[in-house]
Amino acid sequence: MLVNNLSTQGVSRSSVSTNQGTPVDKTEQVSFVPDIATRSIVAVNQKNPDGGSNKVLTESIGTLSADYNRYISIDTAQKNAAGKPLDYSAVENIWGKADAQQGQPQYFSQSLLSLVPFANLSPSNRQKVLQAMTDKKAYDIQYDKVKPLRINGKSALVYPIKVNAEGYVGVLKMIAKNTGLGDLPGLNPASYKGQPPIEISITVDKLSRQVIEVDYGSSQKETYSAYGLSTPIKLPSKSIPASELQKKVQEIK
Repeated sequence: MLVNNLSTQGVSRSSVSTNQGTPVDKTEQVSFVPDIATRSIVAVNQKNPDGGSNKVLTESIGTLSADYNRYISIDTAQKNAAGKPLDYSAVENIWGKADAQQGQPQYFSQSLLSLVPFANLSPSNRQKVLQAMTDKKAYDIQYDKVKPLRINGKSALVYPIKVNAEGYVGVLKMIAKNTGLGDLPGLNPASYKGQPPIEISITVDKLSRQVIEVDYGSSQKETYSAYGLSTPIKLPSKSIPASELQKKVQEIK
């Protein structure tokens, strides 16, 4: 499974999580073919005490050098001073861009910060990462608790795993450096020393040895698809500074 994960041209994943009681649906495409990039669609549906809701649909694109984001739609129950619903149509579908001048781009690096690694490494670098996974004891696989499962017509195995955060962060830094992100100085394995292991379960297809699902418990679940698809992510042809886009959103009253 790890060999497949670290030698793929791309992968897609979908996740459902809860942020302070608000469901967040995210679909993400990660591409390791030129140009390296990630693209995400996020839907947030926040229920209000009065029965109304705020629905926000956003799209973001991240490369090694820049972040882009836009609001596809904003549907809110909030009203202006005249008692009418706020109208965000003027700021929808405008791309905001943030590059190194506004701070280190984050979207692509965040796409790699998963407890299941993905990359497109050379054979030698891939072997070094796999060896580091073993040396740093990044995964403690509970083989005696592995269970068979039939999912979407596929025969699979569910592996309970305890992730050693300190060791795994060290591996992530290796992957990030080999992918072109540099050393990620803000990510320090020593900061995780002594922390209890993170318990997850990984469902792997028996035939393809590809990840089908990662369960983080009650907080989040991820499903994976589109392994190896060489689908370049198209960057926006027009954009404004991300700070300017946010200002336009905040000025709507």
